[in-house]
Amino acid sequence: MSKKITLNQMKEISKSTLNKWIIPYDNGINIEINPNLSYQDYIKFIEEASSVVDEDIYSPMHSELLKFVYLVKYCSNIPMPKLRDENGKKTNENDLATLYKWMVSTDLLTMIRSKDCPLCQWFHNLECCIDQKIEYKKQRNIHNQSFDKLNVELTELISNINKKVESFDMEDIMSTLIEIAPAFMKFQDNSDLKELGKAIVNASKEDKNISVKTNKDTKQE
Repeated sequence: MSKKITLNQMKEISKSTLNKWIIPYDNGINIEINPNLSYQDYIKFIEEASSVVDEDIYSPMHSELLKFVYLVKYCSNIPMPKLRDENGKKTNENDLATLYKWMVSTDLLTMIRSKDCPLCQWFHNLECCIDQKIEYKKQRNIHNQSFDKLNVELTELISNINKKVESFDMEDIMSTLIEIAPAFMKFQDNSDLKELGKAIVNASKEDKNISVKTNKDTKQE
């Protein structure tokens, strides 16, 4: 193995970063996109941009909007518009209507996805992570919904069984089990249900005959 590089050398390598992407617009306005996110912000970007699946209805357009929203929040010099309450004070809730207008008017996502953009590959990798997270959440939701449905069905089944058990006459059940027990003892091939039925009937007749004889003997005594 070749000689390991030093920690200081790794620090020098890690200083190299992607350049900011500056997009000039009219009136001398420049939008800047800074791709150099910290690990924590990178994770937050992916988690928040994939939150579209956490809602009741999944919309591809809303997914697109969230990618723009968090690109603005974490990587740009664009201010984040906020909704106002009844008193006109700013809230912490993003103004999605305004952000949608900005997404359309700036065409920022189309531009950053273009092969001519120096951050094209960077954004492609970021989108892949977001899309994988969305798919993971979808599968998790499907699994949870299936489990919840199964849980409801099992609860209903147990409830029905409990109701039926409460209506059972245990003396009748025990009497029936005693009558058919000899049939199961005599029955060898349980693949033929007709034979099993015959064995149960015969066993029941034998038990009745025995019961009648016993009663007669008792009377004679």
